Amino acid sequence: MAMQGIGDLSRSLMLRHQLAALKDRAMVAAQEATTGQTADRLRHRGGDLGPLLGISSSLTRLGAFTRAAEDAALLASRMQTALATVEGQTAGLADGLLTIGLVGEKQTLAALGQDAEQRLDAVIATLNQQTGGVAPFAGIAGSGAALAPSGAILGALETAITTSGATGAGAVAVVIADWFEDPAGFAAQGYLGGPPRSAIPLSPEDSVTLDVTAAEPALRDTIRALAMAALTGRGIPAGLAERSELARLAGEDLLQGATGRTALAARIGLAEGRIGAAISRNAAETATLRLSQTGLLAIDPYEAATRLEETSGQIETLHAVTARLSRLSLVDFLR
Repeated sequence: MAMQGIGDLSRSLMLRHQLAALKDRAMVAAQEATTGQTADRLRHRGGDLGPLLGISSSLTRLGAFTRAAEDAALLASRMQTALATVEGQTAGLADGLLTIGLVGEKQTLAALGQDAEQRLDAVIATLNQQTGGVAPFAGIAGSGAALAPSGAILGALETAITTSGATGAGAVAVVIADWFEDPAGFAAQGYLGGPPRSAIPLSPEDSVTLDVTAAEPALRDTIRALAMAALTGRGIPAGLAERSELARLAGEDLLQGATGRTALAARIGLAEGRIGAAISRNAAETATLRLSQTGLLAIDPYEAATRLEETSGQIETLHAVTARLSRLSLVDFLR
């Protein structure tokens, strides 16, 4: 009687294929038993992936809104820090300017003017600071400086005053104010940024506007008052009495500007509150969607553990059979 069988090589390949298939099943069962989530979404959902795709799309959109809101939160925080620094630079200087305006002592006035120029330098440096390559107060042109150096601004003012022929404190103050209001003055030579930023989307229903630039009236007026005081340290106007009067006018402007700076900080504070609320809402919605996603893909961990146990037993049996076959000799085969 003829005997048919399979060769050793074919048998070895068949056993390896079976072992690989069993190992794959064991890995899938182990993953599902550990995570409680199906490893085959299509099979588990009976081919209906619509709800999962919808959730995935919503999570992607929420992720983009959350990143935009977090960037906005950082931007607003940097703005508030900068405004606090600006306020710190102006604090106390106004009183000194008002006092020297009454006393008119030459050396003290010169020192106060130099101090004002140093504070102007510090304010401009603060408003030019960048966060992640973005200058918060430079508007949409956020990759560069928001303001020209103080030396350039003071130089332009000196030129304007000389050209105008103004000599008295009042006339000089008018020239300075006109330069800051003139589109060819501060807007063209002092402010180097771009237009204000557009609204930043925080969610499908909400957005926030952080459109504060260094050209904002409250900041522009602060720079103007500091520049006015700094010019007295450069001997402008020529007479001591006129310089004292210009210092007094600068002190008054700094005091009056405090209200605008406070309102500006409050405006950014309100935006910070909206941003924080949006981040919280997005986080809550994300958690809800992930919970729904988990529910759609959930399986019975006990059933997966049972499959893992059964597959492990099959693997052990296959190993035993393979070892048994590998030890067969011709005599054993012929018995």
